[in-house]
Amino acid sequence: MTGAGAQPFDPAKLAGLAAFAAEVNAKSAPPAIDRPLVIDEHGIIALPHPQQEDVFRASLLHDGISTQWAPMELQGGLLLAFWGGHADQIGTDLVTAFLTRDALRRYIADLQAIEAAL
Repeated sequence: MTGAGAQPFDPAKLAGLAAFAAEVNAKSAPPAIDRPLVIDEHGIIALPHPQQEDVFRASLLHDGISTQWAPMELQGGLLLAFWGGHADQIGTDLVTAFLTRDALRRYIADLQAIEAAL
């Protein structure tokens, strides 16, 4: 123990805190799609719109995501670009988003919560 107010290392307490954090993260995960998903023989998947009950969007299901980013200092954030496909075979489908640093942290927390919920 060193420093003012230092506590002895307690592995059991640390494990308990880690379990609590995992439980909280799993509860805060974005909701999973709760409908059956259909993928056709060409790799096209029909996804339900997250806010419109009877709206679906067809999309090619890619094997992975390739990410690009660029700082956008004048706007106070960054650009994120997600390409369908892994680094060895990047497709032409693209989604771009502008995020502030806080929005990036929330997005990272969402991904961590999804991982914890699996």
